[in-house]
Amino acid sequence: MNSSKDESESFEVIQTGKKGYLPCFVTNEPGSKSGTAMKLRPIITAIVENIAAGDRVVKMFSNRASSDDLVGNHVNIATVTVGVEPEHIAALNMLCDMVKKGGNSITQGMIEEAQASVGFGIDKDKIPDHAQSECTPD
Repeated sequence: MNSSKDESESFEVIQTGKKGYLPCFVTNEPGSKSGTAMKLRPIITAIVENIAAGDRVVKMFSNRASSDDLVGNHVNIATVTVGVEPEHIAALNMLCDMVKKGGNSITQGMIEEAQASVGFGIDKDKIPDHAQSECTPD
């Protein structure tokens, strides 16, 4: 895979929720560490085509996501989980909405646009509000 922002990977969101160990994909603020109070973050989890695709998607997020292999019974698929600080939930919702509108595919450009939507990179006044989404974790 090249470094093109338009190169896509299959990314079907299957779960929303909260977890504490992931870094924020917007700021890279680390997740909770063992022995400290667990700070839960909103997350989405998606199925990707295979283990190699999971690794590529994690790289799209600059390693600000995690991949879990679902190997067994001759299955070669993986999940990727992405989290944010609660104050950046709009970025996670925007990303999820773009993925769904893009036919359950993700690109580097989508990730960067979602990061920028909360003030990291471009004028956020030009980006639609994603404070609420069907992807908002419970």
